[in-house]
Amino acid sequence: MKKRLGIVMAFMMIFSSFSSLAVGNNDGEGAITYNGVKMFPLRTVAMLIKADVKWDNTQKAAVMMMEGKTVTFKAGQNQAMVNDKNMTLKNMPYLKNGKMYISESSLMDIWEVGIEYVDGKATLKNMTKMDIVDTAVAAGSFDTLVAAVKAAGLVDTLKGEGPFTVFAPTDAAFAKLPKGTVENLLMPENKAALIDILTYHVVAGDKMAADVVKMDKIKMLNGKDAMIEIKDGKAMIDGATITMTDIVTSNGVIHVIDAVMLPEAKMDIVDTAVAAGDFKTLVAAVKAAGLVDTLKGEGPFTVFAPTVGLGAAFAKLPKGTVEDLLMPENKAALIDILTYHAVAGDKMAADVVKMDKIKMLNGKDAMIEIKDGKAMIDGATITMTDIVTSNGVIHVIDTVMLP
Repeated sequence: MKKRLGIVMAFMMIFSSFSSLAVGNNDGEGAITYNGVKMFPLRTVAMLIKADVKWDNTQKAAVMMMEGKTVTFKAGQNQAMVNDKNMTLKNMPYLKNGKMYISESSLMDIWEVGIEYVDGKATLKNMTKMDIVDTAVAAGSFDTLVAAVKAAGLVDTLKGEGPFTVFAPTDAAFAKLPKGTVENLLMPENKAALIDILTYHVVAGDKMAADVVKMDKIKMLNGKDAMIEIKDGKAMIDGATITMTDIVTSNGVIHVIDAVMLPEAKMDIVDTAVAAGDFKTLVAAVKAAGLVDTLKGEGPFTVFAPTVGLGAAFAKLPKGTVEDLLMPENKAALIDILTYHAVAGDKMAADVVKMDKIKMLNGKDAMIEIKDGKAMIDGATITMTDIVTSNGVIHVIDTVMLP
């Protein structure tokens, strides 16, 4: 989980605004590279930031004092003592030939400054970090997340004092959700669900990557726990891979993830179908059949859900069929059709493909087969699987099944 300093610095340059103050002639003592990390001599650092520095032989430590802040560095330890409080450093101070060297990341964390050498002269960079929201906006790869934060009314919260840790899904991560999900979640009537999802991506406090990987679970801002694991050498949270870590902001830290995490207390089958926006005819039929309370019940149920979007399942029916089925006098036939799309229990895709038939809620068997590498049920192709809800699971199919 250790990030190379170069990657962190690249993000800090993108996410930070800085002004440079060239310092006049100095002793010319330059930076060194240790374990792939650029390290700066403490004496040069002290001169640039106008700090007093002394060597504490008892502690074998360097002590720097500036503007009421006392910082103690010990070589070979990734902790600095700042005004009697421990601070974890990304890179350990290094002692060479009796001289102490520290990394730029340490300077950023403690004094919000950085150093560069220009024509042999040390230059001080005053790094003014942006908050979490402005950092995400500046990055340009979190537009959907930012839009969701605005729709949920969480901007002021995430621009607040914090600190917060945000596991930030990229735009590509949101694109993995079923078509129409994001658009529906951004609607005012789905604000509560959106808030629940977004606060499942935020932790109170600044948890650096080194802290996160030591946990097996972490409590999110919505009160639910997200599970953490190391899989194939990669850190994961609730099934999402953490692809970039330790983007430090003025009010917390951002870790980037490749999938949107959905809280454990997910929406039920009906609300999930409504939010997705691709099952409008199915939802209308469920309401007309009086099955809303059933499919919002404890369950669990497995629903093979015909779409109305691309490759629309309901559009394949003869013209006028849907309209006729929605009439009150045809309620019994509609119930029979709909319950032929539901199964008692939560049958994940891995379970379904092992079967040759499955008993539907109306008591009839639907045949299952693998054809040309695709799973099919009663002639309908299963186009998307394992959409987990609070009371079961949805698999999407491209054709309405008739009992």
